[in-house]
Formats: sequence, structure tokens, C-alpha cells
Amino acid sequence: MNFDFHVVMPVLIVAAYGLLVLVFTPAFPRKDVRLLAAASLVGLAVAAFKVVRLHGYKAETAGGLVLTDDFALFFDLLFLVAGAIAILASSSYLERENACHGEYYALILFSIAGMMTMVGSENLLMIFLGLELLSIPLYILSGFLRDRHTPIEISGAICRAPWTTLAVYPNGDVFPCMAWSRPPAGNFRTQSFEEIWNGAAMTALRAEFQEVRPGVDCLHCTIRRDGDDSEDDFFFRKLAAATS
Repeated sequence: MNFDFHVVMPVLIVAAYGLLVLVFTPAFPRKDVRLLAAASLVGLAVAAFKVVRLHGYKAETAGGLVLTDDFALFFDLLFLVAGAIAILASSSYLERENACHGEYYALILFSIAGMMTMVGSENLLMIFLGLELLSIPLYILSGFLRDRHTPIEISGAICRAPWTTLAVYPNGDVFPCMAWSRPPAGNFRTQSFEEIWNGAAMTALRAEFQEVRPGVDCLHCTIRRDGDDSEDDFFFRKLAAATS
């Protein structure tokens, strides 16, 4: 049985570039990760060139497990273009979020290879393999920015506590909200409301929220919890511990 490499060549090109990007990632510091993005784009362009060259070519190989025709080639080209757009659109965002990792581009390439495998499959086993190759990298990508702190949302709006709220302890300590666990922003025994509200601590906190990087306090916010949450009295337990 002769194996027709033309049928699977676009997928092999994308997967090969994904492996190359993954292997060379440790050799590139974060500031040079854009080179890996460029290499990924080159891989997609080479695969797209091969897809265009295969226009009108219809064949199957591997005992009928995989095939190529104009229908499959159309979707191959669509996936390649979508992947290129994703890489171009995300490069600057990843730099801004300090999440420049070459693995990101390798995972995108592997996902695209999985999509192309599925669309060129003529067997349930190959469809399953393509689905796994597509989904596993996507599972990893879904947690790619897991360490990034984002402000909580209340009724679809970003938390406005630093601009609208102050929580005051009996000892005079002032916090931006009831769930705050960092040092107080001030104390009413020694400062006025204006000094605290417009002070350095609250100003820095508002700037922090505007840059979408609030700290651990928002990850454990009690305000966004359900009414039957057993931990909903966290603030009062903290208050009791602070005043005991």
C-alpha cells in the first residue's frame, strides 16, 4: 500500500512547525518570543501554500483513513487563516499581560493541526484523534493566564469598590471594602476622610484596578458569594480577630 504524503502534508507542516517552536522555546528569552510568533506564522503560510497547490487534487491514503478534496482544502485554508489572525491579535496582548511564552504559539499550531486532521478524516478513529489533538491544547490554553488577577464583576460591571466604598473597623482602621486583607488605607483616629479618600493608598489602589491587576483580596471576595455560603461571615470573623 503506497502512502500518499500529499494528502497529509499540510497537517504535517503545521505539526512540524509546532514541534520546532516548542523545542526552541527555552532558547528564546521573553523579549524575543515574537520571533517564535513569526516562525509560527511562517509555518501557517507554508501550509497554506501547500493547500492552495493541492486545489483540485482528490485522493485518499492510509487505507481510506484520511483523504483530501476541495471541501477539506477549503476548511484547511480557513483554519490556517484563523490561526494566523489569532497569533497576530494576541502577540501584543501577551506582552502587555507579561505572559509571553513560546508554548502558546506551539499550542495554537497543534490545535490547528487537530482541526485539519478532523476535516480530512474518513474514519471515526481519525476523527477522534483529530479531536484530541484539537482539544488538549485548548484545555491548556484555557488556563494560560490563570495567574492573572482580574477585578470581580457585580451585575456585569467591574467592581467599583475603590471609588464608592470604605469599610471602617471599630478601632478606626479604614479598608477599601469588607473583604480586604491587606493593611488598612488609613485610620480615622489620626486622619480625616479627605486625607484617606484622596490619599496615596486609595490612589494606588484605584490605579491598580484600572490596570486590571487587583490582588488576592478580590479572589476571596465575600461580596460575590452566594447567600448560603458558609464562608460569608469572613469579614465579621476577621473583625472579631482584629479587635479581640
